[in-house]
Amino acid sequence: MKKKMLFVVNANAGKKIMSTKLCEVADLFVKANYEIHLHLSQGINDIYTTIKEYNDMDCIVCSGGDG
Repeated sequence: MKKKMLFVVNANAGKKIMSTKLCEVADLFVKANYEIHLHLSQGINDIYTTIKEYNDMDCIVCSGGDG
């Protein structure tokens, strides 16, 4: 049975490396038997709200950030 993952990405943060590597990273998780639910951040408090909505995930992975 696949594990469910919320993958939250702020693609505009920092050096913006994740925006070019997103497919590679997602593929690693798929190969590790995760069902990925991807969310691209849309603004202030968006990630916080999304995490509260997806409370049935086995894990949450966050990428991007300025600090």
